[in-house]
Amino acid sequence: MRSAIVTTRTKHFLRRLSAFLLLFIIPLSLLSSCSKKEEPPADSSDDEAVADLCETSEAEFADGANNSALSEEADSTVGEDKAVLEIDENLNSEPEEDSNLQVEIGSGDAVSPKPANPDVVPPSLNENGEITEVTDNWLLLVNKTHPLSESYEPTDLIVVQHQVGSHAAIMRYMRQEAAEHLDAMCEAAAEEGHEIGIRTAYRPYSYQKGIFNDYANRYGEEEANRFSARPGQSEHQTGLCADVTSPSVDYKLTTEYGKAPEGIWLAENAHRFGFIIRYPLGKEDITGYQYEPWHVRYVGEEAAAKIYEQGITLEEYLGILD
Repeated sequence: MRSAIVTTRTKHFLRRLSAFLLLFIIPLSLLSSCSKKEEPPADSSDDEAVADLCETSEAEFADGANNSALSEEADSTVGEDKAVLEIDENLNSEPEEDSNLQVEIGSGDAVSPKPANPDVVPPSLNENGEITEVTDNWLLLVNKTHPLSESYEPTDLIVVQHQVGSHAAIMRYMRQEAAEHLDAMCEAAAEEGHEIGIRTAYRPYSYQKGIFNDYANRYGEEEANRFSARPGQSEHQTGLCADVTSPSVDYKLTTEYGKAPEGIWLAENAHRFGFIIRYPLGKEDITGYQYEPWHVRYVGEEAAAKIYEQGITLEEYLGILD
């Protein structure tokens, strides 16, 4: 009898202990899993977050654009773009800005930088060391230490004719000379059997701010800064660059593009049209960004040829490596 009582008490004790552990261990496990940050994809780029900001940014752009023709074109094409945009289901359609996230923009020097290349005229800077003046200096350096001001906005933006994949109206523009040269490059590629077109080109300061904040919230600020530019530090704000892609990589922005027929053609021929691969492989410590075989930047035919022949970056060509 005594043995049966002891056994019964032991069973009750074990049941209570099990219930106690379930009440505390399961919630702790859930909290632990929720606190982990999402791992960034192998081929991260601004374009992944672009689609989520299209609707809001297009409205902002149309309201604030200096070029009336640009605004009218954006308004007339927003509807068709909404139907074809590839929306990342894991993101909110309008990422919320984290009030606790401190986004610091590198102020650069208070005095205009002096490039080693004597042919380059230093840009005008404001009191915060930000580039303010829009000029026809195609060698304008924009990176983590040479930012653009929030008000920097080109006025000669035109629609790029060669577009591929999903894209929004706001991403179809480049400065006129750059756009014309890019279209000529895409036509030359087509003659040789390669389809190349833009996925995204010009992006204003506010648009880039939303992209960077979204990535910082998802992956952490440090990791986001490896593949996405902070507002003011993006070349896309200049209207002189574009992210291009092709059907061989399903219109994605991926490092595999560097091995694709179109990507190989681009790397070997872009300089003929005044473009360079802005973030080449093996130069991450200089450019500050990962390898992006899809990101082309207009610098003019003469400079592009020299940069291509020497296998260097824009920073190295200008002699500005800070």
